[in-house]
Amino acid sequence: MSAEFTDLSQLARSYVSARASAPPPPAGLDWEEVVRLMLAHNLGTSLAPLIADGPAPESVKTRLESQVRALYRRNALLWF
Repeated sequence: MSAEFTDLSQLARSYVSARASAPPPPAGLDWEEVVRLMLAHNLGTSLAPLIADGPAPESVKTRLESQVRALYRRNALLWF
């Protein structure tokens, strides 16, 4: 299992257990791959706050924030 998938699993465990933060990610983590996996598995709106408050690079946080806003808009249209 890749480090990115393992980190995503830890983020999901943190979310499910209602922890305010996730364990620190391993060194050399490919943040772009973490975000890609998160969005591919439809976990963006749930797990994004854990990344936004964590040690991810600002560029990743900004990109993730933008994509989550787009998900919220899309979901609002679907509910409408």
